Amino acid sequence: MANEKLRRLFLEIVETQVKTGDPAIVRETLGRLMKNGHSRDESVRLIGTALAGEVYDVLKSHQPYDEERYTAALNSLE
Repeated sequence: MANEKLRRLFLEIVETQVKTGDPAIVRETLGRLMKNGHSRDESVRLIGTALAGEVYDVLKSHQPYDEERYTAALNSLE
């Protein structure tokens, strides 16, 4: 149950990032993934995995959000 709540939360955050364009790389990544044949839902889920990884790194290292690291993770998605 907790995992499902977290999954929905990350997907909601990705949708907000796409809607607001902040950071812009999220909207760009969504477009790129869809152009490469992924459905919109699958693209959002993939972006959510990159977001979850960034959140994990922040919590693990007690360091602030690193947009460069998040961007690199998004750019690695295929």
